[in-house]
Amino acid sequence: GETNRTGRVPLHWYDEYDHLGYNAHGKKLAKPAPGAVDDALDVAIQQQDDNADGTLRVYDALNGKDVVLTKRQIELIRRVQAG
Repeated sequence: GETNRTGRVPLHWYDEYDHLGYNAHGKKLAKPAPGAVDDALDVAIQQQDDNADGTLRVYDALNGKDVVLTKRQIELIRRVQAG
């Protein structure tokens, strides 16, 4: 997939536009279609299913897609949270 290359720009700057940033070649990245992003109930059910096999899925708002975290990434996040 294409990765958003907007840099350190607040995502809300793109609220009024039909795209959510640009790729490495300067092409606009389209926002997900309305309804394409799961509602909170669908997300909760999917997370329960994911947690059963030890994975964790999070939504990457910058790139507009779901990302599955590795066990190592989850461990690092927990260590950072613990201080």
